[in-house]
Amino acid sequence: IQNLSGSWVDMPLQAHLKINIIDKHFQIPTGTVVLGENKISINQSAQIKNRLEWIINLNNAKKVKANFNGYLVAEQAQNHWSGQLNKADFSSEIIGAWFLKTPSIMQLSSTEITLKGITLQNNTNRLQIKGDFYYGQQGLNSNFHLASFFVPKQALILKDLHLNIAGKIGHPLLLKGSGYSGEGKFQVDGTLQFNTEKILSLNLTGKNLQLYNTQNIQITGSPTLTLNLKNNRLFVDGALLIHKAYLAMQDQKNIT
Repeated sequence: IQNLSGSWVDMPLQAHLKINIIDKHFQIPTGTVVLGENKISINQSAQIKNRLEWIINLNNAKKVKANFNGYLVAEQAQNHWSGQLNKADFSSEIIGAWFLKTPSIMQLSSTEITLKGITLQNNTNRLQIKGDFYYGQQGLNSNFHLASFFVPKQALILKDLHLNIAGKIGHPLLLKGSGYSGEGKFQVDGTLQFNTEKILSLNLTGKNLQLYNTQNIQITGSPTLTLNLKNNRLFVDGALLIHKAYLAMQDQKNIT
């Protein structure tokens, strides 16, 4: 049994763990880790013929909850395991509730973790996000794709959405993405960081984008905007060039 205390990436850490030596090179901890506002419980549910089954539960003081389970099988290469992430579900007030729709391939070593073929689904509006996840010595590098996304208020359908997230734990994550609205394409780039007042900073540019598409309002334009999310408030700065606008007024007189 090991009782640990200290810090990791500027967050206080306390741990009560039992280290299980699975082979000569690979060690699996079980127990509880408290990292900043995150409480992580790790349980080894079974080990049969070099097959390790595990369960991880995450609870965050900001009402972020997550559960993961899967299995790993030792390969001939030392300190290298492969397996499957069978279940993952997580929820928060900001992103809502999501779950892993189908199992994804997992590869693990002492320095790297890779998840391939991830398909996440939202419980509320049945959105599906597909992608891959990698974290290693070079940090995080993940790619995600969303085929389409409907924005109800503006009656917009955003299509072919791509997002890359890269960076290292303890540093701002770099975001870069693109997508289509109407006949126009847009790009985003910025940073995402935690444990700070300013969580998100994005630059948004696009040409000939469908900005509004309801029965009474249709607007097409080209934005050059900066968006900052700070203390749960969104601040927008920049310029928006309107190419075409159609407004249906209540007195039935149309303005174009």
